Amino acid sequence: MLDDLRDKEPASPFFQEDAASSSGYSMEFEEPRSHQRGLSGITPVQRFVLAAMLLAEVCILGVMLLVISGRIVP
Repeated sequence: MLDDLRDKEPASPFFQEDAASSSGYSMEFEEPRSHQRGLSGITPVQRFVLAAMLLAEVCILGVMLLVISGRIVP
């Protein structure tokens, strides 16, 4: 069923593969080998930055909650 779908509309504007390949330019790019992507699609460095930002946000919000509730005094 899905194999026949491509044959039904070959002149559709959604299929721009022929125009890109005939001009010599490719829309695809290769990823550098040094930055292998994991399961989530981000590099380990990006994952570390996100984890550090999350840790900082939790710490700041925790201290703000303690100051607002009066448990600690700045």
